[in-house]
Amino acid sequence: MWLSAPVRRAGLEIGVVDPNAPGVAEQVSALLTRSIRDARASVGGHLPDWLVADIERNYTAATKVRTLWAATGHRFAVVRGDEIVATVHVAREHDTIFTVNRDVINVKARDYPGFKPDRYHHVVNISTKHELRRARLAHQLLKTICHDFRDLFEGDGLWFRADPPWHPGLLGLGFVHDPRGDIFLPEEVERTADLPHALFNQRYACECGPQTAERAAHMAKNKLQYVSMTRPFRARGQRVLDVSPRELLVEAGATWAQVLDACPPRTVPFVVPAWLGATVGGTLVNRTFGKGSFVHGFFADHAQATRVENGVILEARVSLMEVAPCVSITKEERVPAARLEAALLRDPDAYHVAAFRNGDDAFDVVIARSSQEGKPLGEYLRGARIDLDALEPHRHFVSDLAACVDMDQIVPIDRGKRYACLKASA
Repeated sequence: MWLSAPVRRAGLEIGVVDPNAPGVAEQVSALLTRSIRDARASVGGHLPDWLVADIERNYTAATKVRTLWAATGHRFAVVRGDEIVATVHVAREHDTIFTVNRDVINVKARDYPGFKPDRYHHVVNISTKHELRRARLAHQLLKTICHDFRDLFEGDGLWFRADPPWHPGLLGLGFVHDPRGDIFLPEEVERTADLPHALFNQRYACECGPQTAERAAHMAKNKLQYVSMTRPFRARGQRVLDVSPRELLVEAGATWAQVLDACPPRTVPFVVPAWLGATVGGTLVNRTFGKGSFVHGFFADHAQATRVENGVILEARVSLMEVAPCVSITKEERVPAARLEAALLRDPDAYHVAAFRNGDDAFDVVIARSSQEGKPLGEYLRGARIDLDALEPHRHFVSDLAACVDMDQIVPIDRGKRYACLKASA
């Protein structure tokens, strides 16, 4: 069955299978056919029944598994016992396009400029046994391909031209949607479930990537056929090991700058240090504070060591949250110490707070609040210059809670996990 030694994990074998080995094509075909039948309009899916029948004949039949793309791709499988329970097919070369349309198969990307992202390997046939879909087999399969079989591929990542309903699932598998590569069919094509194209498209609308006027016009008139999804390979020497919508797996030596760069769109860690050169392992060991601690507490509340050897953290998992779109930043001057706690708790949208002593019994309070307008939160976390005259002379407040050398200066506030930092001087 196997064309090379499989990776063995938790009772599973994962690797490249030979589609001509006895029973392999038949098992793969059964998985693919069962999956595509869920897309029939007659059972609530998004494809006409006649098209699903055509796909079964020309793409998912066992004879097609053995012949159609076998020579130009690697057939990966997850095997439990003697059963194939998940599969995906990946182009051997990043210059290969498996299918442009039903008449144009196994062609060179260089002959179809702009059809797919450069240096990304075409992916088709992601499928998992229905009864095991909650077992994260597809996630394990793709993670293994990107980590253990990286040497099979010269390109920079994986590319999937997916049907719109698959968008959320692919995001969960670490893919990123770039709407610039989406494909629309003309206005006159057949409707799905008799829905006008605009209503069909609305079911699968998202906020990924740039939302151009051209795309808005397509969404209002034409039919969304495919969404363009990419998953970059981990670069050699890269410290981010795995990416999913709600967490990152990183080496302990990963810097917070690397963590921020690896976050999926519109997500950030709950707490981020002022100095992005700090490592994840270092912040966990020191149990320190950072931007976001006012609401979310310690780094250790949202990051967990997953691999420790001889007392040394080697890998950690960092939880992510959906990003508030922006932050607005204000300063309130000379707040009496007796009113400081009330001032810090005044706004439930406050994300990060620093208070600087201004006189013997007063503080200047600088607050970043979540907002629909203002500075993008990602830029704020990265320490980009905040050009707000009202903050003078406290521009360095972005050094935030993590700058408190004396931990006694960090004050817990009885409201969830809210904390504030009292600094002795500006």
